[in-house]
Amino acid sequence: MENRELLEKAKQANSPEEILALAKENGYPLDKEGAKAYFEKIHKSGELSDDELDNVAGGGCSIDNSITPQERLRQTYNNANVLCNTASCPVCGSNRGIVKKTRVDNKALEFWCYVYCRTHQSQMIVSTDIPERDLVLE
Repeated sequence: MENRELLEKAKQANSPEEILALAKENGYPLDKEGAKAYFEKIHKSGELSDDELDNVAGGGCSIDNSITPQERLRQTYNNANVLCNTASCPVCGSNRGIVKKTRVDNKALEFWCYVYCRTHQSQMIVSTDIPERDLVLE
């Protein structure tokens, strides 16, 4: 099954348990904690947190507007511990990793995260250009 198909099925899941069953059915290693985090991410309530509301309303003065969105993403993900929703380590099957390298191209407005297995730091789990979709910060 293609990853996009699987993602669409996961979006239709009504509980973390359904996501966990879907992952196991398709050979993706996922634990209960990961399934819960993934379920919460794709089924946001639509309500904004106080900080998000402040930023939407223009009250987010603490944000440094001199930093590009791509640079802000690099700062967010660089060396971050993550749970990867799209791939896993080819050695141990873990989808928990660390972003060891990021690449930002402000001219082309492109951004990549390179995620490596926490256990086998030489094994890349995924190279993603959409970390907000593929990665969950831990």
